[in-house]
Amino acid sequence: MNDFEYIYMIRQDCECAYQMVLSNYESLLWKLSFKNYHIQKPEGIQVFDLVQEAHLGFMEALYTYSEAKFVGLAFYIKLCCESHVLTLLRKCRSLSYKLLDTSFSLDVEIAEGENITLMDVIPNASNEHNPSYQAVLSEARNIFEDILNGFLPHERDCVRLWLDGHSYKEIADIVFKDVKDVDNTLQKIKRMVAYNKPFS
Repeated sequence: MNDFEYIYMIRQDCECAYQMVLSNYESLLWKLSFKNYHIQKPEGIQVFDLVQEAHLGFMEALYTYSEAKFVGLAFYIKLCCESHVLTLLRKCRSLSYKLLDTSFSLDVEIAEGENITLMDVIPNASNEHNPSYQAVLSEARNIFEDILNGFLPHERDCVRLWLDGHSYKEIADIVFKDVKDVDNTLQKIKRMVAYNKPFS
């Protein structure tokens, strides 16, 4: 069977076909993970975390690939896997994982015999429970989604990839457009969003 037949079977939920294709690309997933892990030496994650992200990219590639993309399946799988791995490394660099490694339990008792824990005395500066903030945020999200619905699918993809932290070059590779096209699209959408701000 060729790649397209395997993809068809995988999309029909054939686990056997998925395992066959995975066995052909498993070494690629590990290679991408090890290479990027040893280049960037991230704190807070292990190589296996990157391998799991590569697997997510692999599954995404199998379910989003089409011949209309005018690119080979192997290249597309590599692109999706590497994109997932690099996204995780970017999140790691933003120190979001470092907090997990150096955290204290909020259940630690800080006063003997009084059952007072650390959680009881830490003030919550988050806007998560601020109704006014949440209302404005919800309105802003709705306006943003309305704006996005007025654009073409590849333009919406550009914005979502950019919000996920991808560079213009990475976005251009994924949506098969020039970097300049990606820049123009994002500038256009940013202007629309700025014009439709829900608060003045």
